[in-house]
Amino acid sequence: MPRKKVVFVIVEGPSDETALGVLLSRHFDKDTVYTHVMHCDITTEYDKDTRQKVGSSDITKKIAEVVKKWADSYRLKPEHFECIIHIVDTDGAFVTEDYVVQGDVDAPFYTLDKILCPVRENIIERNSRKAKNLSRLSSTPTIWKVPYNAYYMSCNLDHVLYNKQNSNDKDKENDAIKFALHYRESIPDFIDFISKSDFSYKMKPELSLTENHKESWKEIQVGKNSLERRTNFGLAFM
Repeated sequence: MPRKKVVFVIVEGPSDETALGVLLSRHFDKDTVYTHVMHCDITTEYDKDTRQKVGSSDITKKIAEVVKKWADSYRLKPEHFECIIHIVDTDGAFVTEDYVVQGDVDAPFYTLDKILCPVRENIIERNSRKAKNLSRLSSTPTIWKVPYNAYYMSCNLDHVLYNKQNSNDKDKENDAIKFALHYRESIPDFIDFISKSDFSYKMKPELSLTENHKESWKEIQVGKNSLERRTNFGLAFM
């Protein structure tokens, strides 16, 4: 019997894995789905070895290191992988500086038309670096010779899946459990939700899937789209 290939899914936090892990495993049932929790946002993270900010010149290298480290532990090679699915939050990264407002808050606070933050210059710098990294990832076809696609959740995964912003960790986990329980016995309904909702990127039938993926990333960079509730994750199921 042929060996199952690995669908390697990268998410930021444990509640993201809770919400999507089982659903993706059931959808890609001919493959083995492994959901890797980064416990950070790699597009804004510092390199743990060099303590330098990860920029667009080395963001794909950092992701390759993550995949290869896991593969090495199971003695797997690139040909054992079906694809890499990377789910990223936009966090309003593509808005212009006038959407970033300094306010009396302890951490970034997102609304549909602004980012409140304790130190405005820090978020402007973060957005600039994150936008460059996301642009690089959105146009990357392979990592470690494995087909790679980045999909966005805007402004973040909680916003898209539960229509909530600025949730604490406890709320994130509770919402994730409810979401997974709701859709685990009805994967077609989950796919309809993520690909046909009013916040979903709408496929352009005259374009190929690759061209639609490219177009979806163009759309999220327009105006304040990266602060609004939007996703192109539905393309992963086409």
